Amino acid sequence: MKHTTLGKWLKLVIIGMAFCGLLVYGWGLPHISGQLCNLHPDFDTQFHAWLVFLLLTVIPCFGVLVFAWRIAGNVGKGTAFSYDTGKAFHGIFWMTVSDILFFLAGNILFLICGWTLPVICLISSVLLFFGIAIAVCAKALSHFTNNAADLQEENNGTI
Repeated sequence: MKHTTLGKWLKLVIIGMAFCGLLVYGWGLPHISGQLCNLHPDFDTQFHAWLVFLLLTVIPCFGVLVFAWRIAGNVGKGTAFSYDTGKAFHGIFWMTVSDILFFLAGNILFLICGWTLPVICLISSVLLFFGIAIAVCAKALSHFTNNAADLQEENNGTI
């Protein structure tokens, strides 16, 4: 597969991920929250606090998609092993770490306020683990991409 075709496929996947994210954050969370508020009106404050908290987690998620778009563009141009790609992977790392820390702090705060159950925090820890896995992979890819860019630059200098 040519790098231009691969870059286009990656961008198509990123667009699909953005659409799914908009569907979940724009329709799914408000819809589910509204139904839960109707079933349990006494927890209205907690549901709205959770809704705002979860909607704020969309910011780093879409930030990751912006960096992924840059990576797909570099793949499409045939410059996948460049310092720009390494910086984009590093940006994905920091976006993911910020989302992990925000999500962890929010869960702890809601637990202290009594707005969540310990089992919800336990289930949320699975999401935190996946976030940590993504952050570690992004950091490793950043490191390997920068090493490849160093080797490519050294190889181009010896010709």
